[in-house]
Amino acid sequence: MKIAILAYSMDDNSGTSLAAIDNTALFSKLGHNVTLFTLIPSDNENNLAVKSLPKPLLNLPLWKYPLMYFFAILPAPLHLPFIKRCLKPLAEYDAVFAYDYPLGWFGYYLKKQNPSMRYLCFFQGLQLPEMCEFWFEKLYVKLLVKYHYKTSVKNADNVIVESRFLKDYMKNNLSIESKVIPNPTYLFMDRSATGENVRNKYKLNNDPVILYVDRLEEHKGIELLLDAFSEVRTKVCDAKLIIIGKCTLKYYQKRLLERNDEAVIFIDYVPHEEIADYYTASDVFATCALCEEGLSHTIIEAQAFGKPVVAFDIPAHREIVKNGETGILVNDVGNKDDFAAALTELLTDISTKNTIGKNALLWAEGLGNKAVNDFTGLLDNKKE
Repeated sequence: MKIAILAYSMDDNSGTSLAAIDNTALFSKLGHNVTLFTLIPSDNENNLAVKSLPKPLLNLPLWKYPLMYFFAILPAPLHLPFIKRCLKPLAEYDAVFAYDYPLGWFGYYLKKQNPSMRYLCFFQGLQLPEMCEFWFEKLYVKLLVKYHYKTSVKNADNVIVESRFLKDYMKNNLSIESKVIPNPTYLFMDRSATGENVRNKYKLNNDPVILYVDRLEEHKGIELLLDAFSEVRTKVCDAKLIIIGKCTLKYYQKRLLERNDEAVIFIDYVPHEEIADYYTASDVFATCALCEEGLSHTIIEAQAFGKPVVAFDIPAHREIVKNGETGILVNDVGNKDDFAAALTELLTDISTKNTIGKNALLWAEGLGNKAVNDFTGLLDNKKE
């Protein structure tokens, strides 16, 4: 089958971009003719077939901020005159997989033009009003829900989400039915990585290492993680914390860096093909995210490398961390003392750490294999 996968950009710091790249590789492995289309290309596209979509009407910079924000919330059919030329190279495909915001509109109009085309819309996560700090952000997200989320998937053959939390949210708040399939492409990450390069580069020797990989945003609880780590160091004095992630808010980045703990290593960017070395070099994966998320890919990736996870017990984490089996879920959300105690337990009880790590690896592999089978079945002519 000839498949077009649509992604907003080819940004290595974007989970959606990486998912699109990985799923292009996945569907190619499954024997399909797959092309990845993007609005904003980059210099590094992992040797995949990547094409840039044509520029919109009058060469308007629609895909640059802030115009893209306004484009995404336009009610249908106001988008069509601007993107009609972008749709032409996609018309020859049998199926289009659109990573939403704003690519859902592309799938929506392609399906209207050709009802026999398979249109699948992927939601890596949702912008939710409760995650917004300022009133104007909340207003924008409400418009996004009304004019984009609820409309652009109306004619989709399948809407794919990555967690039951997102599935329930979309059904209860948006009246959208969806299918849960986590991204399984962590199965294809570099399993030959030893972590030696990372330990040598940062002079870690045999020090126990806690790893965090994700965006640096306030609702991710980075400062809480730093506070918990300070407590860990009172009992595990040689422990190190590696924090990998991009921070787009300068004031928040400055606040984090001012903590100035020599045992904390901040890394702004690691190429996707090198991240396996960091998972392998670590002992425990930790995230202090405090509010609901779509699904944390990095938690599953860490488990796929046999690393136990410590996280707060929120529904999105409960789906992918089996408390006491593949990690530790801290019941009192936001309690740094309990979080520090969980980290300390895993760093000091090697037998428990290793047992949980083995369980995590087996669980992640099982989840990934099921997801591959689910993705294979997506191309059946059955709407779900």
